[in-house]
Amino acid sequence: MSNKLNIAYLSWIEDLYKNPIIKSQVIEVLKGIKKCCKDKNLYLISFQSFLNIIWRKRKEFALIKKNLSQKDIHLIIVPVFITPFTDWFFAKWFIIPPIFLQTFPALLLISIFKKIQVLHCRSYPITLAAITVK
Repeated sequence: MSNKLNIAYLSWIEDLYKNPIIKSQVIEVLKGIKKCCKDKNLYLISFQSFLNIIWRKRKEFALIKKNLSQKDIHLIIVPVFITPFTDWFFAKWFIIPPIFLQTFPALLLISIFKKIQVLHCRSYPITLAAITVK
């Protein structure tokens, strides 16, 4: 049985390929953690639009997955159907349940099967699901 700590970094509908903030604050940070702490299993769990996964950004996701796997970081992309309001500055309370219903089951299963011990949320929409899982 492995004694490695399993850590997951969660993101919600963010452009993993082109967004410089994601590259610097997520991907490069994960690479840095992996470089100094080889005894940890790192996962980037990204909730993405269903259409982006199967059609629009399929190639970009493949490139990111390959790039991360070379550093022994696992990318898990979870399809979601975007709610009508994705701008969190103007978000209303009634979009929380549809997001929770999309994220909680997937996150629970991933956490159980991958034995995730630490969840770090980059954005508010998935925080409620992460708190409920842990």
